[in-house]
Amino acid sequence: MIQRDSIVHELVLPVAPSAAFDAFVERDRLVLSIGVASDLATGRGGRFRFEATPGRFCEGEYVIVERPSRVAFTFGWTHPAMGVPPGTSYVVVTFRPVDSHGRATQLRLVHSGLASETRPQHDVGWSRFVAHLATITRPRDHGQS
Repeated sequence: MIQRDSIVHELVLPVAPSAAFDAFVERDRLVLSIGVASDLATGRGGRFRFEATPGRFCEGEYVIVERPSRVAFTFGWTHPAMGVPPGTSYVVVTFRPVDSHGRATQLRLVHSGLASETRPQHDVGWSRFVAHLATITRPRDHGQS
């Protein structure tokens, strides 16, 4: 949802904070959550790049990587029509355990630095991402068909 000048999404995931964190720093996990390919160099100053749809690349750099509690990166699109050049906006994701056993995580994603006209399309994109993230982290019931 759009809150003032930022996009904010919060949800509880049925996994430990470290597993939720991995969705933002591991290539295969990021691709499962969003996009068709990724090129990540995790660590401060490392490359954050993924192909959201064929030919549409998001690009930035990791600014904060504090496993398993927080990751932050700059964000933008290589295609000028998206209206957000690479590195011109900022995403911070925090992961907080919500139970004493560490089996569930409160994820909070805040995307700031977007021009007002680009916020709605990014809100839709992040809504899809967190919904898909919730789906792929849901425990499966292997006992029933």
